[in-house]
Amino acid sequence: MQPAKSQQNRRIPYKPSARIRPRKVTQPKAQGRLQRLRSSKVVIPFLITVVGGAGGIVITYLYQSAHDFVVAPIRVEDTHYEGQSSQSTSRSLDLAGQLATPDSGSPYTYYTKDNELLLRTDDDVRVGVIYDATAGQNPAQPEVYQKIGFTLVGQRDSPVRIVRMKARVVARRQPLDGTLAYIPPQGGSADQNVGFDLDSARLDARVLLNGSKLAEQNYLDENQVTLAKDESVSFAARVFTSACRCEFVIDAILSDGSVVTVDNNGRPWIVSGFSSHYQKSYIFDDATGKFKNCEWRIGCTYGP
Repeated sequence: MQPAKSQQNRRIPYKPSARIRPRKVTQPKAQGRLQRLRSSKVVIPFLITVVGGAGGIVITYLYQSAHDFVVAPIRVEDTHYEGQSSQSTSRSLDLAGQLATPDSGSPYTYYTKDNELLLRTDDDVRVGVIYDATAGQNPAQPEVYQKIGFTLVGQRDSPVRIVRMKARVVARRQPLDGTLAYIPPQGGSADQNVGFDLDSARLDARVLLNGSKLAEQNYLDENQVTLAKDESVSFAARVFTSACRCEFVIDAILSDGSVVTVDNNGRPWIVSGFSSHYQKSYIFDDATGKFKNCEWRIGCTYGP
């Protein structure tokens, strides 16, 4: 009889254990929605900021481009004549002994004793101030100048540069030879910064030496003028001629190819030289405030 096997020595067949898989922990549906909502509070404003910022840049660019396309690059302001001027007319007038009174619209307006307007006629013109009594082909027609002023103001967001500025004569006529009311020069000023010679083939704006003498250099070759929005530059100009009764405007050519015309409030500027002779000529007498007869140019006192 064989002895019974001990329970301790009993072999237990090996049985591999099943693979333990981690249990998937699922969030409650409400908690998942809350987390997504929290994430959206960060992401959505960020996306709005990015997209909105880019859109704002595009809208601003389109607005500025449309504005610059519609609006002229430069506007013209404060156009005016400067200084005292003699006057001439085609009519033969009797001014001997007549008073001259200052007028806000013109340095001198000439009235009769009854305060009736004499020289303010449709064809009266301002005669320039004598600059060089020896210049000109005819001694009775010395070189003169007329002073004018104007301001240019930038209107576009993109700056524009003035690359050229020149006078454009729209009419050339002979000086009027009826009556001359001559005002002697009262002393010049050296505050002009640009000059134009209407008797020359070169009508570009030129440098003024010491504020008075016309140089050979073009003004914009020596000076750069660039205007951004609301920036301005003022010009005080001398316009020279000897024997022309000229109507003219000034064209400012810009870097984008456009042209801005400077005129006298919708009308051409006018500058006139003296006629070689007049039917009647008078000189203003500072001592009496009246006109007296003179013979142009022999008996009339004139400037240097």
